Formats: sequence, structure tokens, C-alpha cells
Amino acid sequence: MREMSPQHPKVWLALIVVLYLLLATLYAVQVPAWQAPDEPAHYNYVHELATTGQFPILRMGDYDQAYLDQLKASRFPPERSIVGVRYEAHQPPLYYLLAGPVFLATGGELAALRLFSAALGALLVVLTYAIAVTIFPGRPYLALGAAAFVAFLPMHLAIAASVNNDALAEVLLAAILLLSIRYVKLAMLGPRAPSGWDALILGVLLGLALITKVSAYVAAPVLLAALLIAGYEARRQHRAAGYVSRFTFHLILVFLPALLIALPWYARNAAVYGHFDILARRWHDTVVVGQLRTTDLLAQSGAGAVLERFLVWSHDSFWGVFGWMGVWMDGRLYTLLLAFSLAVLTGCIVLAARKLRASQTKASPNPALRTGVVSETSRFTPNVSRFRVWSLTLLALSALLTIGIYLSYNLIFVQPQGRYLFPALPAIGLAVALGWQEVLRPAAARWAGFVLIASAALAGVIGWLRAGVNTWSVALLGGAGAAFVVWSLAWLRVSTRWRQRLDAAAFILPFALLALLDIAALSWFILPQLA
Repeated sequence: MREMSPQHPKVWLALIVVLYLLLATLYAVQVPAWQAPDEPAHYNYVHELATTGQFPILRMGDYDQAYLDQLKASRFPPERSIVGVRYEAHQPPLYYLLAGPVFLATGGELAALRLFSAALGALLVVLTYAIAVTIFPGRPYLALGAAAFVAFLPMHLAIAASVNNDALAEVLLAAILLLSIRYVKLAMLGPRAPSGWDALILGVLLGLALITKVSAYVAAPVLLAALLIAGYEARRQHRAAGYVSRFTFHLILVFLPALLIALPWYARNAAVYGHFDILARRWHDTVVVGQLRTTDLLAQSGAGAVLERFLVWSHDSFWGVFGWMGVWMDGRLYTLLLAFSLAVLTGCIVLAARKLRASQTKASPNPALRTGVVSETSRFTPNVSRFRVWSLTLLALSALLTIGIYLSYNLIFVQPQGRYLFPALPAIGLAVALGWQEVLRPAAARWAGFVLIASAALAGVIGWLRAGVNTWSVALLGGAGAAFVVWSLAWLRVSTRWRQRLDAAAFILPFALLALLDIAALSWFILPQLA
């Protein structure tokens, strides 16, 4: 497939950000008050901190499951107070400190605080683009695709346009990923060795992440990995005088400032909650009484039903289950999104296999013979290829750690909410762009068609065994598979002059449809069910 190269990629990025801000504003203004997960508790934290100047303390009774269920069932009527919903009072303080001036300037206007979070989400879109373009500077479509996915993912848009500390945690983690990748790039490709200032900036960002949210703590092992990679590559390239001798110094410059920034908060928590509970997690689990635990659900339903619920709810809520996990879209949309997910995953696997084969052979077939374009491996030096591998490794590490936190949390509480995976969105967005571009190649498209048709057959067999075949699922998965097979055959018959245009249109299509889905989700599902 011919490499796509859009004109003025930063202009396209600006358009993506502007469209994201318009959609986020629409959600912030239109979604009824408190109809976002944990929004009342986050709002009350901002309220108490801004009006009293004191950090709130999590106390017994701040989590009342029965009253919260009543509020959700009655759609948070104005006459029902949300003052007692305070179970986020244990959270680290940075987001709430930054939101405090907005609260005071607007008199506590909910929409203003939502827009503050949405603005942070715009930074995440830009940082995702910067991460992708740093790794793949000659492939702007990948960076734009990754940014568009982060911008228009319906569930992320809805969460970003609500009051919560997720937005700031995601921004800080993405910034640390970007600077970690650039740190490794300096160590491997120059033009200079990483300096003490580079390490110190990373340390300050890590410290800010530590006082924002526990989900951002994955930044610490990612940073350590980046330092180790940079040191290893400097030694390997005989650039020890430029970096390796200062490895310990840089290690101190990263982790000592981070610890100094977080230490006052840790000391405060240890004093307030006791037992060296510096994150207040032990006390939080004590206060949260009535929330369904995984062991109870296992006893009630069995392992098979729990696993099925976990997988289905995780997938659907990653794309969009709104309100308090109570507003679902049409089931056919989730099936189409599943088809897209399977196609992208197939593309990623085929891409990895193709790159592995290329690395294992000294002379692999040159795609330029078919497309007239010089292959990627022939354009870059070995060090650039190694830099890409290490960069993708750092992204994968952040994603795997985020998934690990998600799984460990669900081992305790029944919380299969895909939004907990959003700290890994830069990695997920780039993987989606890479997988989707790869699956548009004829060979990968045929594999995707096979996977989807096999999935349709499997869905039919499972439905038959359960005496209830979901014909829509079978038809949509099978139809999507057939479409990929047709694409692989048609692409080879299109003239070379039209292939690049066809590739560009096909690559853009799913991201444009996500933006349309944002509008449809608000108009067809959220407002009719929550207004």
C-alpha cells in the first residue's frame, strides 16, 4: 500500500482538536447534571477545597450505596441533595487545586468545570499526535489517526466532558511518555546526549502525576525503563562518555524530585488515615461498603458467567456505555465496533509478523517493486529502527501496566468499565492507526475477512447452543468479513493512480464515523434516556 502523506498535517490536527472541543462542549452543556460516573463526588471535592481551603477527609458514611442507587434511579432530581456523596475525598489533590479557581470564578458552575476537564482532553489529543509523530516522523497519517481516535472515542469524549481527575492524569502520563521517548531518542540518535534538565523535567512531571491519581503511577516504571534503555543504548553505541557515567545522577534527578513533590501528601494521608496508608486505599476499601465484590458475584453466578460479563461489559463500555453504566447504545453498533476491533487486532498481528520476518532475513521482498515506493526498512538506519522498537516497547509497557491495574481492581470489585483503560489511550490510539493501515493491505485484509467470517460462524454456533441465535451479530460480522475480502480483491484491480486516494479515504473513514457516532450517541441514546 502506498504510503499516505497528507498536506499540512498540523492543520488537520488543529481541525481534529477544534471538532473535539465542539463535541466536548456539546456534551458538557447537554448531558444532565451528575450523569457521569462519580461526578458528584469529584464536584464536592472541588467545592470543599475551593470554599474552605482545606482538603476533604474521607469518612465512614461518605459512600452510601442505597442512597446513591436512589439518586441514579431517579436521575438526580434537583430536590435530592448530592452533598453527602463524598467518596472521592481520598483522591490526590492536583486536579482539584487546578479546578478550584474555575469553581470560584464561575460560582461553582458545573458546565464550566466540565469544560475545564474537556480542555485537558484536548491536550491529550495533541500529546498523542506528538508521541506518534516522534516515533513515525515520516508517516503523519498514523499520528493523525491516533489523535482522531483519542478525540472521537465516544466514551472518552463523554468522560472528558465531565468533572473528574482522569483527564489530568491522562495528560500527565502522556506527557511523561512523550518526553521519555524523546529522552531515549537523544541517547540513541542525538544530536546531543540527554541532559540533567531533561531528567529533572521528567522528575517534576512524575511528581505531579503522583499527586493526581493512582492510575498515573504507571509512569514510574515507564520512566525507569526509559532510563535503562537509554543507558543500554549509549553503552552499545560507545557513547558512554555522553550518558552512561551520569546514569545514577539522572536516576536521582528523576525520582528524588518526584518523591519530594509527593511526600507532603503521603505524610498527610499517613497522619489522617493511619497505618502508613499513604494512598488511603486501605481506608477507602473500608468505607466503600455495599459495592458488589467479585467473590460474591462468583458465588452467585459462577466463573463462566462472570468472565462473559467482564468481557462484554469491558468491550461495550470502552466504546460507550454512558451515564452510570446504564445508557447503552443499540446492540448492532457494538457488533460493528467489535468487527472493527477484530480487524484492527488482525492488522496489528499481521504487521508484527511481517516486521519479524523482515528482521530475520537479510533480503526480504521489496514492496517498492509493486507500489513504486521505497520500503520502510530501506529508508531508515538500524538505529532508527531500534529506536522505534524501544519507543513502542515503552508504550506497550504503559498499556500492560494499565491493563494489570484494571484486572487487579476487578479481582476485588465488579467494575468492568472500559474507561479504566483510558490512561493507555496514546498506546491504544497508535495501535489502532497501525492496525487499521495494515489491514487495508490486500494480504492483511484477507486475514481480517477470514477472522470476521469465523467469528460470525462462532457467534452462530454459540447462539444455536443457547437456543437463541442473534441474527444481527452473525450478519454484521459475516458482512464485515466479506467486505474485507472484496476490498482485498478490488484493491489489486484498481489502477496505481487511484490506489493512494482509495487508501486515504478508507483510512479516514472509521475516524470520521466515530465523530458521527459521538453526535448519534448524544442525540439517540444519552439525552432520550437521561433528560
